[in-house]
Amino acid sequence: MRRISVVPASIFSTTIRTLFVSAMALTASASLTSLFPLHADVLYLNEGEEHIGNIEKIGDGKIGFNEADGTKHTYVATETAHVLFSKIRPGDEISQVASITDPLVREILAKAPTAAQHPDSDYVTLFRRRTFTFRPDGSVLHERRKLLKILKEPGLDEANQSIFYAFDREKPDLVFAHTYGADGRVTHLTDDALSDEAIFSSTPEYDRLKKLKFALKKVDIGSVIDVLQRIETIPPTPLRPYVIDATFGQREPVLADEIVIEAPKNLALCIKTYQWTGNAPRMTDTVNASGNRVISWFFSDPKGYIPEQNMSSRSRIFPRLVITPETSWNDAAKAFKESLDKAAPSPERLDAFLTEAGIASGSQMMKAQRIYEAILKKIRLVDLSCFDYGGYDAPSADVVLKKRYASTFARTVLLYHALRRIGLPVDFGFAASWREGGIKREIPSLGQAEDALLRVSIDGETIYVTCDSDYLPFGHIAPAFQGTAAAFLEGDTFTFAITPEGDAVKNRVDQQVFVKLAANGSVDVRDVRCFRGPFETGIRGIKAAKTAEKRISAENTVKRVHPKARLIDFAYSNLDDLEAPVVLTLSYHIPDAALTASDKLMAMKNLWVNFESGSASLASRTYPMDCFVTSETTTTVVIELPDSYDWVPWNRTFSYACSFLDFGASLTQNGRTLLFADRFRVSRKTFQPADAYPQYRACVSAMADLDNQWIVLEKADVQATATPAQKKMTASETSHTDSPGNR
Repeated sequence: MRRISVVPASIFSTTIRTLFVSAMALTASASLTSLFPLHADVLYLNEGEEHIGNIEKIGDGKIGFNEADGTKHTYVATETAHVLFSKIRPGDEISQVASITDPLVREILAKAPTAAQHPDSDYVTLFRRRTFTFRPDGSVLHERRKLLKILKEPGLDEANQSIFYAFDREKPDLVFAHTYGADGRVTHLTDDALSDEAIFSSTPEYDRLKKLKFALKKVDIGSVIDVLQRIETIPPTPLRPYVIDATFGQREPVLADEIVIEAPKNLALCIKTYQWTGNAPRMTDTVNASGNRVISWFFSDPKGYIPEQNMSSRSRIFPRLVITPETSWNDAAKAFKESLDKAAPSPERLDAFLTEAGIASGSQMMKAQRIYEAILKKIRLVDLSCFDYGGYDAPSADVVLKKRYASTFARTVLLYHALRRIGLPVDFGFAASWREGGIKREIPSLGQAEDALLRVSIDGETIYVTCDSDYLPFGHIAPAFQGTAAAFLEGDTFTFAITPEGDAVKNRVDQQVFVKLAANGSVDVRDVRCFRGPFETGIRGIKAAKTAEKRISAENTVKRVHPKARLIDFAYSNLDDLEAPVVLTLSYHIPDAALTASDKLMAMKNLWVNFESGSASLASRTYPMDCFVTSETTTTVVIELPDSYDWVPWNRTFSYACSFLDFGASLTQNGRTLLFADRFRVSRKTFQPADAYPQYRACVSAMADLDNQWIVLEKADVQATATPAQKKMTASETSHTDSPGNR
């Protein structure tokens, strides 16, 4: 689920985070600091009570303790569990909800809804304010305050939170984290519930991201949690940009949600809104007493939304706000070009790698494929995006060749310089997933980009290449980047293009099944499955598995055909050959695959037609539906019939066709052979509720009808003497509990 991100987007936790320091909270902080140093002692009693303050004296079996409110108390040592030295935070001196003086919190708690008012919600966001203060030098103070109430057990997960940050240019601070219990007690976060973790410490070249984890204490159903966070940044650059990308609305109710931007009047901001219809946030634009421009957007959605299967990304459905300091694509292009040139490998090291890749002979296409495959096989992939890397400064290709591991971005930099070395025209590009809307030209910042890709010209053919999978052939880009808007460096600027969709050649699955049906209803099967494009990556990943593990995988595959299926043999094609499709060949036996009502009548399901209709189970939709990729699948089943048996024809067709969907199936008998064939093609990935989805559902319904049909066989002498009613007998009325639908 997409949430507000400030590029590098993943430096923030997957929960939306911005914070707000109220005047009352600041006052409380100042008064607390005057009473105690920055750190304080937390005294834990055996009964579970927590007391915050300072230890004055320990002796004679007693502990003298100064409470946070200034009172003094003496505790018996035997009633004390332990003492923790912890940072003292604003509000830590308050132990009871009745003692809270912050008017904001008092008002929110007084009006907090009950679980009965939101019976379908796990929690409700009572208040959230995200404040971004831009300073004259371009640095930003990003603050977030959030109060939410836990209504059901799944909502307890909200007690565990994280702050992601790029430690080389950002400084996080957890100002406070309080739990307001349903019993009126207030519990505070202490330093033992905090941990600061590096994410990519094992790969120091990419180790910019850290995570500050914390867990609020004593969170239970009915509790309200109140968290205040802050991240302070250094000034951004074209290759370390700052982008605010916020989508309003979430599954759980949001009673009050506000984004506030404060910036000098002379700082130009690029502000873009999307899906700004219906329940759009209300905007105000003023100038404060300091002369700074203050823009705020307020949003409320007391209902939340009910998610639908395969629904489009929130950022393409709900109101979306994107803000970045005004700059230009030319500035980004100039900075990145300098970075890309600087990252070039030394000629000696690059030539050694090209020799290692085996490009001494062959066409330019063959050389490009060998270089690409050498990078996939010899440069271990570090799975992190440009967001995780924390910027768009090109990683050194020399370091990649020396260390032999790299991110997708770094792999792409190496491939770029290698292809140029053999004389191929190549453009370096960046892309964002089509599900998130791709790169938007009207937002002049690389901060939108998730990862890198190349556009190569070979023998007059334009080929797009990504390096984010070890198993995709050269020219087969990842599904996320198929049909998306990408930005390519050309000369002194970035130009924009839509990457090609997958087609019936690159995204496809073909299955050929040869079945010998015995008179007792058992079958012997030879099942050949051919995968191309994104469907082959999972199969190729099994190449490193042991033979026993491969056999278990094959056994599981045939069990999905029929629970009684028994694997006889299996084989894979050469999984190291990326240019050839992946082929899996299975041989198996299924006893009782067909039902025998008598010695002259037999019926069986077409076990190799398996449609799942979950994606079209809704009669109507509120939100658009996305499918994985544009693709084509075909199935051919050849059944050798037992002696004297003939198929009882269906006398009906199963097909559906429109401009972006095509399904057809046929079943015919030729001699002793029954031949089934079907084909399903989809050339659109997003289906709007009012027009495209009804057509998608109609197509899936036709496929579901086919899935419900039984193949009925009769001996020839019975067929010859049967009554007209018997000849028309089919099992199409037979109920079947499987969920049919899209393959």
